[in-house]
Amino acid sequence: MNLNEKFEHVYQHYQDLINSGEFDGDMYDHVDGVMQILWDSEDAAGAIFDHLRSDEDRKQYIQDFTNACEWLIAWNGEFLDDHYQRLADDVLRERS
Repeated sequence: MNLNEKFEHVYQHYQDLINSGEFDGDMYDHVDGVMQILWDSEDAAGAIFDHLRSDEDRKQYIQDFTNACEWLIAWNGEFLDDHYQRLADDVLRERS
């Protein structure tokens, strides 16, 4: 599976979780803001990935996207604007 297919697979996994009710769609909407901070971009999460050129960046992006989604699934309580940076920091700490 190439990296484009892998990202599509991961993206679809989280869409399936939204459709099944296991991931709140409103919480998922915050993933764009987190990824924009991490990758210094104004684009939506999928568009950021499309603009990455190196395999290393694409692999890291998939890991960051996955971790951001997992943090958002586990988020307890209201998500405020200042939480974007907090969540981005948590995702950065999880990088391998």
